[in-house]
Amino acid sequence: MFDTDTLKNLNTILQIAQKQVIWLNSLWPSLNGGHDDDRAVEENQKQESWGWLIAKQPSILQSDRPADLLIYLKHKGFHRS
Repeated sequence: MFDTDTLKNLNTILQIAQKQVIWLNSLWPSLNGGHDDDRAVEENQKQESWGWLIAKQPSILQSDRPADLLIYLKHKGFHRS
């Protein structure tokens, strides 16, 4: 969990993701530095929300908006049917 996206430790997520399972959560802004589901869907800022989280290369991205996230992932070429 991280309530801000300016933590220096966030820069290590990419390195860790290459060797460990990384689980990021897009449920609430307090869990992901403001890159949450509501921002993606209600504010139509998918790139700034889910895109930012996906750029960290998590193994798992937890969402309360799975149908919307799946559409986004397919549109970006990150998910194959």
